[in-house]
Amino acid sequence: MLANRGVNGIDGVTSTARGVAAAGEAPVVALVGDLAFLHDVSGLVRSPGAPAGATCTLVVVDNGGGAIFSFLPQAEALDQGLSTDCSGRRS
Repeated sequence: MLANRGVNGIDGVTSTARGVAAAGEAPVVALVGDLAFLHDVSGLVRSPGAPAGATCTLVVVDNGGGAIFSFLPQAEALDQGLSTDCSGRRS
């Protein structure tokens, strides 16, 4: 079992899972929150020259991610009536 929290829990988790799968010989399953997945969705793109065939299953859960960002000073500058969560629902 490996873990990658990243900064505030969202940075690079998809890329880390793909990297572990590429470096290892066993299938990899990663449990990823919705916002963490969206933040690192480009990690799904295979780089030229990267090994093909690595098995990596991503389980993405809708856990209402991103709540930590409401604690940042920048959150006060947002019009709360216009904000939405990552599913598109108004918060």
